[in-house]
Amino acid sequence: PVPTAAILSPPPADSAAFSATQLGVLQNLIATIVSAAVQAGQTRPVSPEPAAAGPAPISGPAPLTGKPTCAYGYLGQGVIDRILRGDYIDLATLLPPTMVTPDSEPLTKRIRVSEDEGGLVLSTAQSTRRKVDGFSTWLEAWTVFCCVVFDHQPAKAAELMAYQLRMLQASRRYKWAAVAEYDALFRQTAAKYPPTSWQCVDADLYTRCFTGQARPICSLCKSYGHLAASCA
Repeated sequence: PVPTAAILSPPPADSAAFSATQLGVLQNLIATIVSAAVQAGQTRPVSPEPAAAGPAPISGPAPLTGKPTCAYGYLGQGVIDRILRGDYIDLATLLPPTMVTPDSEPLTKRIRVSEDEGGLVLSTAQSTRRKVDGFSTWLEAWTVFCCVVFDHQPAKAAELMAYQLRMLQASRRYKWAAVAEYDALFRQTAAKYPPTSWQCVDADLYTRCFTGQARPICSLCKSYGHLAASCA
């Protein structure tokens, strides 16, 4: 750095180019600039050391966008009305249809011809009604049933969920044919006598349907569906 005294002293060679008054003004101006620069350097706040960079934050999944879809949009209004009235419903009718066409069939048999307002319509698939053949498909149909009820009668959620839990437990302990029979008969009773609570067990019906229908139980892991000899 250049000493302040050297800056304030007039230049020896070129001093004749300025008058005494001009030199005084220049010296004062330079002194003011230097003084301001020194004060600014003394009062300038010291910025803290940057923190050590940690691991980059893990970003969560992007928020879902779009319009929510209705879980039972494919049901006819008549079916929805029957559910809300408390009528008995064959749960198989609540399953969404599956388009099934065996690839082994000749093309001429796979093509379906139907009439529409605009003329003939050709299609290569046929809608096949699904069956409730186990707890998985029962739960799928039952969920559609519950979605209809919850949207219009949310106060029934607790008792319908209690019934669902009971059906899950029964499907683990008993053969599916017995579980399906109990479910159908219980829902027919509930439709005939609306005050029937879904949270209550029909003891007589339970005994009639499940007696002698227990699935094998493992003596090692206490799970249903297999014996100790085949326990992994």
